[in-house]
Amino acid sequence: QSKAPWVLQDELVFNLPDQFVERCYDMIDLVQMTSRFSTLKSVQVGGEMRISRSIEQITAEFHGALKHVQDTGYDLLDISARKYDDDFFEFRRIIRDCERRLG
Repeated sequence: QSKAPWVLQDELVFNLPDQFVERCYDMIDLVQMTSRFSTLKSVQVGGEMRISRSIEQITAEFHGALKHVQDTGYDLLDISARKYDDDFFEFRRIIRDCERRLG
C-alpha cells in the first residue's frame, strides 16, 4: 500500500464557498431593497399628481423586477445556476435606475 498525498482542489476549498457567501450577500441586498421600496407604498405626496404617478411607476417597476427574480425557476442560492448572474445583474440595473429617479 502506497500512501498517495491527498490532493485538494483549490476551487473546491476556496472558490465555491466564496461564491456561496457572495450569493448570500446578494440575497441580503435583495431583502434590504425590498424593505426600502416597500416604504414607498405609504408615501403621501401632496400637490402634483405627476410625482405620485412617478412614485407608483417606480414601485411597479421594482415589484416587476423582484417578481422576475422570484420566478426564475431555480434556487437562488444554487451557485451552479448559471443564469443567476444575468438575472441578478438585470435586477440590480433596474433598482439603480429606480433609485436614481427617486434621487
